Amino acid sequence: MPSIFAVANPKGGSGKTTVAIILAGEFSKHGYSAAIVDADPQGSSYQWHASSVARGLSPQGVDLVRAPDEKALAQAIDRLDGYDVVVIDTPGYYGDVLIQSALRADLVVLPCKVHTFDASQVVRTIRNLEQHAATSKLPMSPHRVLFNEYDSLDRNTRPLKEVVAYLDAEKVPVCA
Repeated sequence: MPSIFAVANPKGGSGKTTVAIILAGEFSKHGYSAAIVDADPQGSSYQWHASSVARGLSPQGVDLVRAPDEKALAQAIDRLDGYDVVVIDTPGYYGDVLIQSALRADLVVLPCKVHTFDASQVVRTIRNLEQHAATSKLPMSPHRVLFNEYDSLDRNTRPLKEVVAYLDAEKVPVCA
């Protein structure tokens, strides 16, 4: 049974596809069989994969499956049982596919830019997922916020300090 990572944030432009591709690639690079489930109707992961293959740069060790709706998502996850890692690139809106991806995941990775608005969207997403988990009588999947699009060497900026303080106050775990 694979480890399932859902890369989720209903805010478009948060970096979900980039994080999903890098995450799957890193697992593959370290010898794990990896698949990306492109559950976003926009198909950005699929476009990246097809473009790479067309240019003769076929991603080594990373397979891709399209699953643009809830039924296709469930079927894809079941079919990928032989992989070590499955990374789900979720849609840029809050709906059934994002919810089911998150509830089936071993870890939900929430990409977030270092802005208070973006962080508040992430917190709202987590709270909504907690409600869905409780309603479904399922445990809430572990989750971590992953900051992107900032200089990781400069940890003394006011925006970063504000966002970290906000997430700490909301008891939202952040990737180290």
